[in-house]
Amino acid sequence: QARRFAGDASEGAMIKFMEPLLRKDGMRIEEERRKYPAVYKLPFNSTNKFMLHVCEMGSEHVLWMKGAPERIWQRCDNVLVDGKEQAKEEVE
Repeated sequence: QARRFAGDASEGAMIKFMEPLLRKDGMRIEEERRKYPAVYKLPFNSTNKFMLHVCEMGSEHVLWMKGAPERIWQRCDNVLVDGKEQAKEEVE
């Protein structure tokens, strides 16, 4: 059965992609959202070309961001390459 999404199409695509992977680890998106609530949200707009959520995860805050690749890339200092963190300058 196809799952229907209300709202942003890119959000729906990411959820559709991630759900089977998370289920393998016994996780569900709805439960994770309840467990780690967003404490700040910056909605997407055409000037910024990105949106972000800051979630409280235990005693830490984690920033989740999505948007135009060039806007995300310019805000990164480090990237993961083959599962290893590297300075962005090393891979450019």
